[in-house]
Amino acid sequence: MRLSGLALFSLLLSTVSAYAQIAPGPPPTSTYCSNSSGSGWVPCPPPIGNTSTPDVTSPQPPATATASSGPLMCQQGTASATLVCKASAGNLYGVQATVQASTVAFWVLVFNATAAPVDGAVTPSKCFYVPANSTGTLSFPVFGPYFSAGITFSASSTGCFTKTAVTANFPFLSGDYR
Repeated sequence: MRLSGLALFSLLLSTVSAYAQIAPGPPPTSTYCSNSSGSGWVPCPPPIGNTSTPDVTSPQPPATATASSGPLMCQQGTASATLVCKASAGNLYGVQATVQASTVAFWVLVFNATAAPVDGAVTPSKCFYVPANSTGTLSFPVFGPYFSAGITFSASSTGCFTKTAVTANFPFLSGDYR
């Protein structure tokens, strides 16, 4: 059966109209909810959990939060131009780099690898510049990009596509991953 454009529009409009009429009139009080058939109002179920005003001065994680529910952190233990943040597949949520030398600037290269490549021409997955005596951050707070091999950071003194590992005044590298 083939419907003309007007017949199809009429069918859709009548379907939407049927769903739009959930319950006639306003609810009798704020403690009433629309019933499952959409034809009237029924008492709402009692609230679940603590209904008191939350203490906003001391936020707490939800009761169901565990170590596995959020990103993990990696950071350097020693001065180095490279940090293997995750030696297997995972998502990157952020990388931070701090250099405290007033004359040294560098680029942070992020690789989909379990080790940093040798110096020379490279193609990083991500790259950002960190000026001298400052901190640079690359952040993906909701949907971190997926790295199929691993997540490795490297500090380069020559740019994003030519890696020259920093050999002095090492930056402090850290990251968030899962």
